[in-house]
Amino acid sequence: MYHAFLSYSHRADALLAPVLQRALERLGTPFWRRAGIRVFRDDASLPASAALWPSIEAALEKSQHLVLLASPSSAESVWVDREVRWWLANRRPERLLIVVSAGEIAYDEVVRDFDWQRTNCLPPALRGVFTSEPHWTDLRFAQGPEHRTLRNSRFRSAALSVAAAIREMPKDDLESADILQYRRSVGLVTGGAVLVAVLGVATTVALFVARSQSESASSNRKDAESRRLAAAALVDLDQGRGVEAATLKATIAWRLAPTEEARRAIERIDATTPDIARILGQHTGVPSTLAFSRDGSRLASGARDGVVLQWSLADGRAWGAPLASERQFMRQLSFSADGTHVLVNGTRNDEPREPVVSVFRVADATRLPIGSAGLDLLRRAGARSDTICAAISPSGARLAVADGRALVVNDLARGAVKEHALPAKTRVVAIGFAGENRINFVVDDESGNGSRAGVADGAGGITLGSRGPQLGARCGFTSFSDDGAYLGVFGGARGLSLWNIGDGKLRPLPAPPGERAFELTGHYAPAWDASGRRVAYGVAGTGYVWDLASQRLVKTTKRFASGHGPPLALSPDGRLLAALDGDTPVVWTLDQQGDGQRLKSSRCGQSLDDACLQRLCERITSQRDERRWRELLGDEYPSLLAALKGTRCAER
Repeated sequence: MYHAFLSYSHRADALLAPVLQRALERLGTPFWRRAGIRVFRDDASLPASAALWPSIEAALEKSQHLVLLASPSSAESVWVDREVRWWLANRRPERLLIVVSAGEIAYDEVVRDFDWQRTNCLPPALRGVFTSEPHWTDLRFAQGPEHRTLRNSRFRSAALSVAAAIREMPKDDLESADILQYRRSVGLVTGGAVLVAVLGVATTVALFVARSQSESASSNRKDAESRRLAAAALVDLDQGRGVEAATLKATIAWRLAPTEEARRAIERIDATTPDIARILGQHTGVPSTLAFSRDGSRLASGARDGVVLQWSLADGRAWGAPLASERQFMRQLSFSADGTHVLVNGTRNDEPREPVVSVFRVADATRLPIGSAGLDLLRRAGARSDTICAAISPSGARLAVADGRALVVNDLARGAVKEHALPAKTRVVAIGFAGENRINFVVDDESGNGSRAGVADGAGGITLGSRGPQLGARCGFTSFSDDGAYLGVFGGARGLSLWNIGDGKLRPLPAPPGERAFELTGHYAPAWDASGRRVAYGVAGTGYVWDLASQRLVKTTKRFASGHGPPLALSPDGRLLAALDGDTPVVWTLDQQGDGQRLKSSRCGQSLDDACLQRLCERITSQRDERRWRELLGDEYPSLLAALKGTRCAER
């Protein structure tokens, strides 16, 4: 339970917020006791994403008051506005305390609302909320470190006002209690000194105190340096000076002292880039898709952190270097037919949720440059990021992306881009290579007059077949068998249907036992083996594998906690099935009894816990690259190197 939730913009109040938090917690509390109240403080500049908001919402749910650090930056913050809107929807406005750190605020008694022509520090969520002028605390004077301390009378008075409101007691009573505790502390120290003198051990005590003070001073210096480096890391990140420099500074900050500021800086870097997950070799986001290597010896997993990891099925351990793309929701993860390349297709987590299409060379974990020409063509054709289809050629040398009225093929070796014009008023719903220079695709008629399969050749020609049934599907919910003979369509009232491209017939797959056909919905496309004989799909947390030749249900998994899917993968030879049980991959050998092989959890806990941060610290600081550190740290390199002597990476 938290007595207050501190909502603020990191860009404006990164230095003020921690000082105010400590002041609110310590006022009226003896120095030898834990804080009298708990104040939750988080980074309001974190990008909004499905992976982050639940933890913030949980903290809001446990908080009794919301303290809004109002400033022009927080007024522009989507994150702050979202927190305030949640509060107003679930709590009383009287428990929202406004503390102005910058900008202007004015209330108009006539219109019974803030004067929004003059007020520039409040989020839009507060429009029309207060029908009488609320009390607010002014901290606009606290611009320097000399002002942000309880020794400053103005800061102390402002902090007392907010703390008294949180504790629901008169300000004078809280101030009296704080003064009383201070006097008691002084009395205890004085009494201790007298007792030491009486016992005749003044010299011993003096030496002990000196040593303690020295250790305390050293600890305080490390704490202060940790906080300074964490703030510098965020400045590097926000101003585009480089993720590597930001990560190094934040990690050194954690090694000097595992402060909350160092943790927040590392979490912020992780929420912005895939670098933390890549360095750790573990997912820091929720895994969302799986794929087998073409020889069936490895399983790859992709997550919202933008990283693809590979796991050896022989021993369940990590295999090879992580493949780092961009933070995204991965809808598609697949190997090229020869197993040399990996394709990732997804949507960025942050606004405006642009498409992310990446190709990796497995041998050296290199992300190949694909340029922006292909995606630019699709954007001009009206493509949305969640409907872009992507496929990789058998050798991994060519990438095809499509949607709207365009199909674009990118020659990765030469950097050449070829556009294939598609019929007007159609939308591509499936795409796949059938050979190095032949691309199978299916388009839906936007008027609902049916779907047509087609072929694009290397010369730029397009051949369309006769009309078939209207699929009403979209990329991410469809997949070709390797030979292009079948198309699996998942979603809508049909559930899972198989379209035989040769005869144009759409055959609904029988609903699994206990499920109705119109309930067969989910987030993931069917998974095929290489021969197109077996197909797997997930329904409401349960996985199913059908053998199309014998029309029999081969495998039914347990029902996982996920209400959708789960994401499934079939090995190319059709012998193995994989699914995600939370963060843990599970692999079954089909046609055999058993509970399946559980691999090591691919995720670094539910968040970046202390053990993960310790591993990150050790991997970055244990083997120092002197030349690179000098480049990244500049003039600070000698002093930071000296400060690190005698320190170690440790859990908090």
